[in-house]
Amino acid sequence: MSDQLFTLWSLLIISTPTAVIAVVTQILATKANRATGWELFEFLGESGRHSGSWISPFLDRLQHLLLPTLTLTVLGVASFSRYQRNLMLDTLNADYVRTARAKGLRRRTAVFKHALRTALIPTGTLFAIGIPSIFVGATFTEVLFGWHGMGEYFITSITNRDYPVIMGTILLYAVFLVIANLIVDLVYAYLDPRIRYD
Repeated sequence: MSDQLFTLWSLLIISTPTAVIAVVTQILATKANRATGWELFEFLGESGRHSGSWISPFLDRLQHLLLPTLTLTVLGVASFSRYQRNLMLDTLNADYVRTARAKGLRRRTAVFKHALRTALIPTGTLFAIGIPSIFVGATFTEVLFGWHGMGEYFITSITNRDYPVIMGTILLYAVFLVIANLIVDLVYAYLDPRIRYD
């Protein structure tokens, strides 16, 4: 039953547009603020007006960052968890996992040491592609929460036909993608003992 609920939940989140998830989080945050009587969640703009030491503006900025981060995290977790679940189901039926169990390894050890490490490799590739999208491709989240980021800047530059900005943003995306893929390639050597770098 829990597996069916997980599948239903992940499909529902993946199928929901980013704008809808952002608006729902804003509605829930407003209700939470009214119920508690405190401004726990701020979601309009990047920060409020605070004076004094550096800690107050810093905490205010983190408070404004909470809901946009939550929106992007919910979408990412639903997508990655579904992908990882399918990979784990395929890997658990592999011969080397059954052989490890037949040799006397406990199920937990066989799953974490053999199956999970192998199943994380394709997810790492997908994760590397997703990292640059957080910086450059979160346009809807930026617009709905009032953050002025690279995604909004990129769309505005396309509208204004500002070609140097368009090329610079694409170059920045490519640099992020190369760095993320390099990090994932280095992690592959840890996950898969068959991979060795000279």
